[in-house]
Amino acid sequence: ELHVRSPSDPRSVLRGTVRGAPGKLIAAARGLYWRPPDLEQLAAFGLTAADYPRPDVEIWPENATAFQVFCRLITQWRMGVRGPVALDYNVLPFVFRMARVSRDQWPQVFEQLRVMEDAALAAMNEG
Repeated sequence: ELHVRSPSDPRSVLRGTVRGAPGKLIAAARGLYWRPPDLEQLAAFGLTAADYPRPDVEIWPENATAFQVFCRLITQWRMGVRGPVALDYNVLPFVFRMARVSRDQWPQVFEQLRVMEDAALAAMNEG
């Protein structure tokens, strides 16, 4: 359930109102953009790529729709001089319809996408 202040208030959807396990959306987004560490860096510590496997991420049912939509948006990054800066929200209505997301779910899924977008950008900009 989303808490709404007023339809005319641009801050009408409050952050933190999407219920569910904390960190699951972030882990899912970061998992999509996971990169193994440099082999030379690992070797400096006596490690190999086998010591640093890709993390397993469980998608919980309440996050499945947002995850599926996010995966469909994976080619829709707005690019800046240094790489991706944001998702192109102009395509969201089309993607929501293609993913058969009911209109009443759009606000909640959008908020979940914003969480995943932030996590993905952080993962892409690491290192």
